[in-house]
Amino acid sequence: MAPPQYVCLSLGVMLSITGRAAVPEPGPSPAPVSDPLRSVISSTERAALARAVEQAMEFRDSYDRLPHHGHEWAEMLAQEEWGTLRHRIYPHIGHGPANRRWVSLTFDDGPDPAVTPKVLDALRAAGVKATFFLVGRKAERYPDLVRRIVAEGHALGNHSYDHLYLTRIPPESARVELDACSKIIQAITGHPPRYYRPPGGHFDRILVGIGQQLHMLLVTWTFSPGDYADPPPISLLEHALRGLRPGALLIWHDDVPETAQIVPEFIREAKARGYRFVPLSEYEKS
Repeated sequence: MAPPQYVCLSLGVMLSITGRAAVPEPGPSPAPVSDPLRSVISSTERAALARAVEQAMEFRDSYDRLPHHGHEWAEMLAQEEWGTLRHRIYPHIGHGPANRRWVSLTFDDGPDPAVTPKVLDALRAAGVKATFFLVGRKAERYPDLVRRIVAEGHALGNHSYDHLYLTRIPPESARVELDACSKIIQAITGHPPRYYRPPGGHFDRILVGIGQQLHMLLVTWTFSPGDYADPPPISLLEHALRGLRPGALLIWHDDVPETAQIVPEFIREAKARGYRFVPLSEYEKS
């Protein structure tokens, strides 16, 4: 059985499967969307967003019906796509200078009302600036957290509106997902996001083009500590420290309680090893 036609992109790249949900999962009752934000996204756009979620679920259902739940197909596609794109030049930030003991921290999947404030407290105490890649529907629910992130000197990035794997839905739906998230961020902060990171690290030439049309720069990473898998805190810390290297660009998730618990110790240990924490803008300059 073949997967849906619109996900069979011949020029794509599967950088990493992080294990995070590809479609929104049910959870505690969210805060209501404030009236000023409710009108930022039109009814037509909201209908398109709902359709994008349906398309992602259709893909997941089709994928699960493939032999071995599609793992063999996914591996083959990833190898083919990586081989196609690895020699192509596309604007992005994937690491910092290899001759400087710099580290840049990024946090995905927030804002989360329970975890994000603790992460912000830890960063403020350590004097570290980071970049937060926001899920649009969460930012819409918790605008005060978004404002706090900016007020404390951190940068914002676009992580799509619904946290869908954007290469697994039609390009027009992927554009709606990114555009809606940018509109929410701009409505809250007064500025559109400079950066975007597609959920799961899934991107292809089409998505790169969409990001450029929306005036955003793609950001990947050098190392993931694996906090999304909810490992024991000590294991998470040990694994994160193994990702330290000059020019490291780490991806964390500020909806994972263990992340808030471990980040302070990680920063202390990294500084003790002679690393300096810099904002993503420094990597962009270099």
